[in-house]
Amino acid sequence: MKKTIRKRMILLLNVSLLLAIMIHVTVNPKPVFASGSLSEYLQVASDTVVTGTSTLLTKTITFPSATKVLIQSDGRYYPSGGAAIGIVRLKVDGSITGSGAVIDWSVSTNRQQHSYNVIAAAEVAAGTHTFALEASTLNGVSFTVGSTSNLSIVASPATHVSSTSLTTDSSVFDFTTGTSYVPGTTVLPHTPLMSCNISNASGPVIALGSARAYASGAPGDAMLGLYRNGTALANNEGLLTVNDLFSGAENQAPFYTHAFMNITGTHTISLDATEFPWSGGQGEDLVKYKVGSGSTLVCLNGGMTVAGSAPLSASTNNAYDYLNIGTGTDFQLSSSTVHIPSGHNGIVMFMAKTRIQCDASDLGGTVKLWINIDGVDRGSIGLQQITAPNGDSQRTLTASYLSAGTEALSPGNHTVKVYARADGSFLHPSVVKDLHFLWFD
Repeated sequence: MKKTIRKRMILLLNVSLLLAIMIHVTVNPKPVFASGSLSEYLQVASDTVVTGTSTLLTKTITFPSATKVLIQSDGRYYPSGGAAIGIVRLKVDGSITGSGAVIDWSVSTNRQQHSYNVIAAAEVAAGTHTFALEASTLNGVSFTVGSTSNLSIVASPATHVSSTSLTTDSSVFDFTTGTSYVPGTTVLPHTPLMSCNISNASGPVIALGSARAYASGAPGDAMLGLYRNGTALANNEGLLTVNDLFSGAENQAPFYTHAFMNITGTHTISLDATEFPWSGGQGEDLVKYKVGSGSTLVCLNGGMTVAGSAPLSASTNNAYDYLNIGTGTDFQLSSSTVHIPSGHNGIVMFMAKTRIQCDASDLGGTVKLWINIDGVDRGSIGLQQITAPNGDSQRTLTASYLSAGTEALSPGNHTVKVYARADGSFLHPSVVKDLHFLWFD
């Protein structure tokens, strides 16, 4: 009888131990990595005229410990006051940080609305910090920053966050790309501006480049791109950013690009200056330009759970990888399913970018880029106005959104789409198949 009781007691103890283990597993699930819950997203509510210096958006956050932070703004501005030179920039605790988006319409004969992007990365100490988006006129002429222009503050965006910026303006770039460019074959000349050295064990590497460039001699199409170990990224990994620098467009403009790379090991990621190759009938692109101080490269890797991209083409060395979007309709560039796992806080950064190329004979109109999540348009709007007689002046569009706060995504699948739309008189308005969309947490 005592042996039977002892066996029953041992059995009960084993069952209790098993239940305890099961309960422990249930209440202590495997951690899901995500950006910090203190991340914040803000938008400009209405078009705002800038006559001096204006703080457009500001947010104060108290961090319990030292925290790496990615700060970004995407938006649009336009020359409401005429021949303006304006800048949009970021501040942390009152100090300017990261890139500045300078636009110079002062000598333009065709002043039009333009997209902008600015980025910065910093490690802030434990305590209270204030982040701000600021706009200023640099020559006393007013301009306007458009509604939906945003400010994203991403706490702990990755395990490894590196950033570098130009401390002075570059020397003059004067590349020779010739008149016999062969898409997919010709390797364009390029010069590194700044670089990040990364070591990645697993998961994606994300690079963000944000710069300003200005004409310094002959006009033409300046171009910047992201490179890995000295080689241009394929179109399914990165985007080439272009802006026409001349009197029919802008004398100075913001340039911005991004990349999503599934790579491991040690690599050097650089933001390089190059030049858009003109076709044979146009002759040599004679542009001479400088890249301005403050231009910034940010690299992120490690600790990402929800991250992906939506490539359209794996072409290499191809600056002519165009996609006609037509006119008068919402053209869907991509549709992606983004899965938020159980236990994730739903904070995800979404970034969309592309170039727009139209024709010299186009009367023009407006081209837009935006992000849609589960049927609702979200975030900033990338917008470029194009008007005769400079319909063929190439620009870059950008839009972004951070799902944070009460708008954090719930666990499960979400449908995320990117759209472009051209309204007006265009023959065949075209964006590019370079990487237009990525997301990460």
